[in-house]
Amino acid sequence: MKRMNLLCLDVLCLVVFAINHVSSSQEKGEFSSAEHASWLINQLREGDAQLKEQLKEGDSTVKELLAEGNARLKEQLVEDTARVKGLLNEEVSRLKKRLVEDVERVKEELKEGDNWMREQIAREATQTKKQLQEQQEAIEDFQKSMTETAKRNQAVMEQLTEKVTSLTQQFQRMSGVTDKMSALEDNFQSSNDKVSAQLESLQTQVDTATARPVSLQDTATHTGQGGTQLSQLPYTVNSTGSTFVRWGRTKCPDNAVLVYSGVAGGGSTGYTGSGANRLCLTMQPQFDNVTLPGSRDLLYGAEYDGIPGHKNWDVPCALCRAPHSTTIMVPATLTCPSGWTLQYTGHLAGHEVSMTAATEYVCLDAHIENRPGSANSQGADDFYYTGSTCSALPCPPYVADKVVTCVVCSL
Repeated sequence: MKRMNLLCLDVLCLVVFAINHVSSSQEKGEFSSAEHASWLINQLREGDAQLKEQLKEGDSTVKELLAEGNARLKEQLVEDTARVKGLLNEEVSRLKKRLVEDVERVKEELKEGDNWMREQIAREATQTKKQLQEQQEAIEDFQKSMTETAKRNQAVMEQLTEKVTSLTQQFQRMSGVTDKMSALEDNFQSSNDKVSAQLESLQTQVDTATARPVSLQDTATHTGQGGTQLSQLPYTVNSTGSTFVRWGRTKCPDNAVLVYSGVAGGGSTGYTGSGANRLCLTMQPQFDNVTLPGSRDLLYGAEYDGIPGHKNWDVPCALCRAPHSTTIMVPATLTCPSGWTLQYTGHLAGHEVSMTAATEYVCLDAHIENRPGSANSQGADDFYYTGSTCSALPCPPYVADKVVTCVVCSL
């Protein structure tokens, strides 16, 4: 391109030179106009030939330059293409790396979100479980309360039944007493008639005594005979009945009369000897002057040990007299046989199975009391609830690990 510019500049300079030369020659008168024109045409033809030659050379040069430029452009394009590919590869690598980082970050965030969600679900599950447990406990407490209420109502009904039965029996006894009173009145009238007759006989004897003296021996004999006859008046007292111990209480049921109240006692649980039966001891003991020898038995008081809510308290007791001829304790039930009168219900009590000493089973009242001021643990004849097993006991109806019930009944 630069050579083309130089070629055009040379041609222009040649034309300008020719014009200036013709003008100068005319002024000096060296050439005529025709000569000048011919010369100028020759010059222009030479210039045109030179210009064509130069244009031909310039065209060749331009082609060479274009070929060189095209080659350089191709090389530049190849370089630029390689550079662009490199930049694209770098950008793709950077984008891939960033995409991997973003994916890892998203995975981490999802993992954290999943952990949070799991923790939230675990917290809600724990809270729901706690609420369900509280509701279950509330339901169990309600059921327990209803069961206790039902038991209390049953106990009240039993007490009412016992009172009705007792009143019925008392009415029957009163009816019997009325009949006996009528019989006594009849017997008394008969005896009174006999006494009157005897008095009349005595009066006759007194009147006869005025005729002869009477000895003290005769008087004593007559008085003795009269006393014997009076002592044989038909008066009887109902002496039938039976006694039982109400363990764990100081009072008797409504169907019985208190003989005395006291405390339970027996042999110590730490010895293999001593008595096996339990005693209801009076609170007014009496002793004589007999000396206790070295070889001896020992009597201990009794404590609740395996009884929840009453541990280490002394066990009270009451000796009761029922107006019925027979009183029994029936284990493993809360109901008396048909026709029998309920005295009280409770739970069977004995020693703990691993203890050395054995003891008898007694029916510990269902509503036990504590002897006031006795909540201290000492070596004693301990009371434990008795549990059922299925070892040789028929299961069912028996059930393992249940507190064995009991009832005291009279007939």
